[in-house]
Amino acid sequence: FCGIIGTVLFYSCVKRVNPKYSILVGIVLQAVVRSSLIYVVVDPSWALTHNISRVILYLENCMMSLLGNFTQMPLLLVAAHACKAPFEASCYATILSVSNFGGASSAFLGGALTKYLSVDSEDWTSLPSLIEICIASTLIPAAALFLLPLDFNVGKKDITEYVTVDARETVEVDEEKEASEDYECEI
Repeated sequence: FCGIIGTVLFYSCVKRVNPKYSILVGIVLQAVVRSSLIYVVVDPSWALTHNISRVILYLENCMMSLLGNFTQMPLLLVAAHACKAPFEASCYATILSVSNFGGASSAFLGGALTKYLSVDSEDWTSLPSLIEICIASTLIPAAALFLLPLDFNVGKKDITEYVTVDARETVEVDEEKEASEDYECEI
C-alpha cells in the first residue's frame, strides 16, 4: 500500500520537479528514516519490552517503501525521456536489472559486514555501528547525481518526435472540406 501511495504522491506532487533534486531529497530522507533504527537497537532490552519499538520499525518500513518511489521514479522518467521510442522498454529493464543487482550485492555485503563486526543473535554490541555503516552507504548514490543534467525539462516532449503527415493522398475527402482543413496525424 505504501508503494502505491508513494506512486500517487509522486505523480501528483513531485513529477514536475527536477529529477536531480527529487532523487537527492529522497536519498537524504531515506538516510534520516533509517537512522531511527539506531534508537531501537541501542538498548535491545528496552526495545524488546516496549511496544514503541515495533511502531518505529513499522513506520520505518512504510516510509522506506514510500521514499523508494521518490528516488526510483525520477530515474525512470529521465531514462524514458532520453531513450528513443523502441528502446524505452530495454532501458527500463536495464534499470531494474541494475537495481536488482544492487539489492543482491547489498545483501551479500551486509552479510559480510555482519560477520566482520561479529554481530550475531547473542552479541549485539556492534549492531549500532553496522546500522551506521548501512546508513552511510545509503548516501553513496548521491555522488553520481552530477551525471544528470541540471536543466532537464520534465514532462515536455521534444517536437522532433512528432512527424506531420499529409493524409490527403490516402483519404478521399469532400472537396469543400479539403479547402478548409488540413489533415495531420502524429506518429
